Amino acid sequence: MDLMSRSTIIRCVAILVTAFCAGTPSNAIAQINCSAWGANPNDDNPDDAYLQQCFNNAPAGSTVFLDPGSPGFLIDYTVTIPKNLTVTSSQAPTRATILAGHNLRDFVMEQLDINMNWTITYISFSGMNDTLGWRNFSDCNTYPNLGNLWFRGTGFTFAHNESKNAICGTGLQIAGNSYYVWDNYIAYNGTDAWNGGPWADGITALRCNGGSIHHNVFVDNTDIDLVVGGGPSCTVYNNTIWHGGKYSFAGLNLGNFGDSSPYDGKHYLSQFTGNTITNTVADRLGHGLSVGAHPWSVAVWISDTGSVSRNDIAGANVNLLIEGTTGNGTAGNVTGNTISNPSGNRDCGGAYNYLVNPNHATAGQYDSGYTGVIWDFPPGGCFPQ
Repeated sequence: MDLMSRSTIIRCVAILVTAFCAGTPSNAIAQINCSAWGANPNDDNPDDAYLQQCFNNAPAGSTVFLDPGSPGFLIDYTVTIPKNLTVTSSQAPTRATILAGHNLRDFVMEQLDINMNWTITYISFSGMNDTLGWRNFSDCNTYPNLGNLWFRGTGFTFAHNESKNAICGTGLQIAGNSYYVWDNYIAYNGTDAWNGGPWADGITALRCNGGSIHHNVFVDNTDIDLVVGGGPSCTVYNNTIWHGGKYSFAGLNLGNFGDSSPYDGKHYLSQFTGNTITNTVADRLGHGLSVGAHPWSVAVWISDTGSVSRNDIAGANVNLLIEGTTGNGTAGNVTGNTISNPSGNRDCGGAYNYLVNPNHATAGQYDSGYTGVIWDFPPGGCFPQ
């Protein structure tokens, strides 16, 4: 029997690429640990070049393992997922950690091919906004991409991860088709308006065509915890959004983003249900659930709301707001939500359970019992009627 050379054995053991080893079926799934490429989560040296080399050399379809460690893998230059890979912790469910380095001027990680199908699980990403002096806030005025993560794709999965402490922008920006974003912890992204910003979303779903965002936990993000810009048959359900420390402009928002084109502002056949939005300290959450973007821009409209029902909202300054939908009254519904105990007066000079601008809420049906409002920007300001 022929024996493999010593160098081949070493390569197979060190990199754990089973498909590369002699005698292994060609369709075997490769498994690679990035420590073989020099990535080390237990020192203070940048790891982006090593991780990128590891990702680049991994065969498409393989699983790439990252070791947990302290402080984690440091990123000074954005790491890109170049092909269909599964990236996960080598000790799941213990998460590996990826941190923004001092010199990072872009996203920590990105993948921008709309056709790519990738998976990320059991990774904790941090923009290090919580560590005084680690990064420069003024960079947010110069560099447009200082959020944590920016991913496109079709059929991708992002699950069991954390995205925390983005310096500005967003904890996680996504756009794609038939994706699954679930069981993630999205927290403390940005600096809130009480402290002068710059703020950040938790998850910015620019495009959600047949996607599913569910069972995630959002804590004290500072722009909008979860905003969805458009797409048919998107399901957003059983998410928990909580505020009690940092202020956010809204918990859950149905909006309109150009990246959703041709579905921008069109949420038809989508379902937003079973989400729990809770604020426990006055003036820490502006809108609990808002449909439409007119408080921030009158230039965009929602033409189909989908079904927004059976959500539970409590303690926000305005628990439920509809301002910025247009249509013939049949494109969607915002009905059957539970709203209670509004608190604070930061956004509208008082606490309101349910505000609607009837002239800007014509896409679909909605419940009665509201207080009329005009809340457009520009010119700006909330004016209950």
